[in-house]
Amino acid sequence: MKNTEPVELIEYKKTPGVCFGNMHKEVKDAVKIALIEEQGYLCCYCGKRIEITDHLKIEHILPQGKFDYAQLLYSNMLLSCDGGEKAREGGNRQFPVHCDSKKKENILAFSPTNSCCDNCFIYSEDGSIDAFPGKNLGVKEIIDTLGLDNPVLRSLRKAAIDAYNCLELTSEEWESELQQLNTKNSDGKYSSFCNVVEYYVKNYKMRAEF
Repeated sequence: MKNTEPVELIEYKKTPGVCFGNMHKEVKDAVKIALIEEQGYLCCYCGKRIEITDHLKIEHILPQGKFDYAQLLYSNMLLSCDGGEKAREGGNRQFPVHCDSKKKENILAFSPTNSCCDNCFIYSEDGSIDAFPGKNLGVKEIIDTLGLDNPVLRSLRKAAIDAYNCLELTSEEWESELQQLNTKNSDGKYSSFCNVVEYYVKNYKMRAEF
């Protein structure tokens, strides 16, 4: 759910003719802080933990190059990880591009803010991602467009899953774990890939044991 836009952005938009490309650094920084807090310090696309000190990207759900009117709409903004750009700039040209860095000006079938996201993706124990059977309308295209099933992200998701794989808990204890996964910690942060772990717990651990 989107929160109220930061006052710095509201004030910036009062100047006639302003655009996102010329946005002052202090305004962009305020937008990034608002977005990262709103998202619980998770990338809007892959769901891994991000920090404000990372190389982050303000993503436009409707690409600003195609929807000029939406470039300064806070409701059209999300915060994405760098999608592997830092690793590639560091010389690792084989590092897969993903998230906003791969999406570029493509239009997704639906936004990450859409509640249907929770029921459109499935995750395997090896960290791979796929479309939920019977709900393939645009889902596979989103996975491909964002590069969400690349080896690096699969490995990171598997590591998050493995932390729960060895746990043997009662149904009440699993419910408690699920509640924690859906709750920000005292710093306002969700666990990395909490949506993936939640899917795994519900569909592998709880179904297998009860």
